[in-house]
Amino acid sequence: MKSFFFNKSLLKKSLSVFVIMLMAGFAFAQGKKSVDTKVISIDKHGNLNLDITNSKFAAKGFAASDMVTVKVGNYKFDAPVVQDYSDVENGEFLLRINGEEVSLAINMGNLAGVSGAEIGSSVNITLKDKKGYLITYQLKHLKKSDDRNDYASDEVFANFRQIKMGSIGAGKLYRSCTPVEDGNARAPYAAALFEKNKITAVVNLADSETKYLSWEETNPYCRALYDNDKIMFLSMGASYSTEEFPEKLKYALKFIAENPGETYCIHAKDGKIRTGYICAIIEALCGASMEEMQADYMITFENYYNLKKNKQQYENLEKTIPDMFKYLNGGKNVNAKKLQPTIRKYLTTKVGLTDAELDQIVNNLK
Repeated sequence: MKSFFFNKSLLKKSLSVFVIMLMAGFAFAQGKKSVDTKVISIDKHGNLNLDITNSKFAAKGFAASDMVTVKVGNYKFDAPVVQDYSDVENGEFLLRINGEEVSLAINMGNLAGVSGAEIGSSVNITLKDKKGYLITYQLKHLKKSDDRNDYASDEVFANFRQIKMGSIGAGKLYRSCTPVEDGNARAPYAAALFEKNKITAVVNLADSETKYLSWEETNPYCRALYDNDKIMFLSMGASYSTEEFPEKLKYALKFIAENPGETYCIHAKDGKIRTGYICAIIEALCGASMEEMQADYMITFENYYNLKKNKQQYENLEKTIPDMFKYLNGGKNVNAKKLQPTIRKYLTTKVGLTDAELDQIVNNLK
């Protein structure tokens, strides 16, 4: 028979562990800000007006630039908290605060139709990432010129450039703004640069295939890429903290892995935020340093907005790439010397790619 003796030292240790666990659980619960409300009206565009004022919403700890997870009935999505519909791309979700009104919407879409929401539908809003949309939110309020004469070259105007760092070889990987979009002053310049640099495979982060085909000003060179199944359409949002990010990232990287011998270009609408995230991950996979990735990311803002070093806004933006890697690493800072193995671990465990696929990507870009 086993005997159990009263041990004061053991009891003290057990109580200490229990208290620490209790405090940790309390802290987690405190940090998980959440609010329950309901739909009180639906406008003609399918936007959902909520039964909560902005004052009460703010009192719960929410603010513009936060990322939240929203559940409308059984329909769930991630969205940034913003003030204007234009603070997100067309087709993206948003939670809008306007005066005292709080509403949910899809920019240029019908959320009621997509979600099946009705007046009285329950709504839960949970904080996903405090200020997780801050950089994008700030950038949406920066202004850039659409006049080619204001820029030094076609490449600068179209934000088109080669990426060559780590093991990435010359003439293998490029980034750009969109080469195809009605009314976009930069698109024709980007399309011409696609042809000039003989781009043969494209990851389009911004558009769906349907949207892409709706553009009337499709460049013949880009149309040929589409006809040859050399464009991957992802229609992804501009945040790395959403549930869709690893899924869309997987499609992008598998496309590169499964198409060897190509000259690749990655682009979104402007080629700055989404393009910057995906390119940085690829650069890290290929052994680039954090400094190289930050420098590449910032070229876009120097090109578009003439941002200068040693300015507060520049310094804030420069933190974007380290902050992204920290988020992808479970909130832990990434050791600069272990960046490549850290991103490989993320891509295998969280994104679902194999080591063989990652090796193929690296080889395809040499």
